[in-house]
Amino acid sequence: MADASDNKLFEGLRNALLRADRVADFALRMARSGGQVPAGLVGDFLEARVALEREFVKCHDRLSTDLRARLKELILKTKNLKPEVMAQGAERLVERIRGVLNDLMIDGGLPLSLTQEMFEEASRQSTLDAAPLAPATKQQAAAKSAETPRAKNWGPVIMVAVFLLAVLASVAAAWATGLFESSPANSMATNVAQAGNQPVPAPPRPANSPPVEGAAAFDAKAVGYTRDLKPQAHYVALNLLDPDLDLAVLRATEWPSLLLSLEEDLARIEPARLKLGPADTWRRLLRFAESAAAADATWRSSRKPFLDSFVAHCRLETQVVLFPEGGQVLPSDILHAKGGPRLPLILLLCALAQASGADLVVIAPMGREFPLLAQAIKAGIATFDGEQLGLRSSAGKEPSVREMLAALLEKLRPTLATPAARVWASSLIYRCLGDLSLTQAREALADLELGTLSQLAPREPEQLERYNTQRAAIRLLQPAICRVLFDSSARGDGAEAARLLELALAVGDGASTEKALLLLAERAQKGAQFRGEPLPFVVGRQLLTRGDKVGAQGWFKRAFEEAPDHAQTALELAALAENADLKRYYLRCAYARGWRQAAFLRELAVMQAQAGELLSTLALLDELCALEESTAQDLAEAALICLALERPAWVQERIAASRFAREPAILRLDLIAELALNGLSERAKALAQAYGKRGQDDPYIESLLSRLGG
Repeated sequence: MADASDNKLFEGLRNALLRADRVADFALRMARSGGQVPAGLVGDFLEARVALEREFVKCHDRLSTDLRARLKELILKTKNLKPEVMAQGAERLVERIRGVLNDLMIDGGLPLSLTQEMFEEASRQSTLDAAPLAPATKQQAAAKSAETPRAKNWGPVIMVAVFLLAVLASVAAAWATGLFESSPANSMATNVAQAGNQPVPAPPRPANSPPVEGAAAFDAKAVGYTRDLKPQAHYVALNLLDPDLDLAVLRATEWPSLLLSLEEDLARIEPARLKLGPADTWRRLLRFAESAAAADATWRSSRKPFLDSFVAHCRLETQVVLFPEGGQVLPSDILHAKGGPRLPLILLLCALAQASGADLVVIAPMGREFPLLAQAIKAGIATFDGEQLGLRSSAGKEPSVREMLAALLEKLRPTLATPAARVWASSLIYRCLGDLSLTQAREALADLELGTLSQLAPREPEQLERYNTQRAAIRLLQPAICRVLFDSSARGDGAEAARLLELALAVGDGASTEKALLLLAERAQKGAQFRGEPLPFVVGRQLLTRGDKVGAQGWFKRAFEEAPDHAQTALELAALAENADLKRYYLRCAYARGWRQAAFLRELAVMQAQAGELLSTLALLDELCALEESTAQDLAEAALICLALERPAWVQERIAASRFAREPAILRLDLIAELALNGLSERAKALAQAYGKRGQDDPYIESLLSRLGG
């Protein structure tokens, strides 16, 4: 038995276990009713598990060995829990948590047992009167309690536990029958929500019971009949991607118009997706609204709670049932197929209610993954599932219209066949939420047709509309996609970084382009290329444009190593070289890699000449003179190198093969070479005469001729 000073620590552990038990119990009931547990509920349990682990660490040394082992096993086995695993093992999970909790009460000397506390909490949340135990049951319980001192102390607890198990069994049976049975005759009478739908403090009676003669006056307002139903005769089409349309100010009464506008947009983008046309869908909604308004008086006379009556009428008129998760997500899908998954089905029921003028709303006790159709009455929040919302601190959050739309679009997007339609859905999700999740950003990036930004606008009206929609979507989604996928937590691969770079370049976003380049360089493998050039070279050029020479030099050196055949990398390194020798080295590397631009050859020839490499300089000048971009000055430089090497014959060979042989500067060099090779020959005289006719006044040539007797 723990000391009294430890009770505070045990209290924190008990609260953590109770929190986990409430979530697991809710998961158990959901698994029994629908066979599934939403991801949001699993998230709630994992949060409770974190709190449990924290409290377990605090009082680890104060627990008994057995209890410590059981808690450790519970914490370890619930790590990384998946919805399908939780659905299958919910019952076992509840048993483990409650067993540990009961042992903690004994081991820690806390005043309440689990069963007693749960019973008191259930009493606070329900207006149902507990049925008294039979005398025989009391006698048996008393006899058993007298067997041992411990049994004597825990006798009332055991009786309460037995009673609680009976109550839980009845609740589970009611839950299992549910709203969406195949037979419309199965009304909401079996749901335990009747307790919340009844006025307080009168004890409830079955929702479908006939009026009792002489009973008290029926309080219609208390059970939800706040106003007469009136069909919504018209709806206003909304342009959901219009930036002037503020989705945050849309009211719940505009939900039918929003859904119909959604289907009208989809009819233009991907018409094959719709099971019914938007006009037919609206006619069905309006027909239901008229039938609900006509039946309102009958519901009141039957003294049934409004929410029960409305849901039963939905089942009767539309024959909707609960389908497994799948592609039936639009109102047209559900009305055509007579059923759909939970979220879309609840949103359709909300649309039917708003089209009828009913004051019913959608609440989300488990987040957007698990919505409920609800109504506020005197007894609290009444939901069609029959749950008094006590799992969280609040009675359930009423999601905004844009949150409901985003949740529906997340279900709709995977059912669309064309990239254009999926991009449209991603754009709407972004408009609703103001951002994208990691998964949404990756999906949108994969569907964007970036080539649209570089294409000319088509002339056909239908193609032009899609063209404009795609361009607008790219520009709308690009900042959000880059912001999410640039984050270090995204952990994408090189292909994703390359796609991000393409997106940033397509829209001309310089900041995103730079980030995408760096991200791509980090993720890409050695030797990776981008648009035909080594990736490190591209990154270095990008850094150079913003003035980061040190960073650029590092990337150029990496490219120099990874791509030994890339000449431009050597040129960039030569431009950043700090001394002449290093610059000449990189220029020679560029030459060895096949770079032969005229300006480059001139620069390298000068560097080689300065270093005294005359033969190498002459070879470079010969290559330069063979190019179309060569000039007479290039030939003159080559001739001067030949004369410096005392090879006048080389001068004459080069001049004879050049198209600049009759230029005055070239005639002069040819004459000098001839005089050096053959003296004052007949060819030298002819060259001197031709050079003189050009009107050139050259003291050096005249002195040569005079010395040779010319």
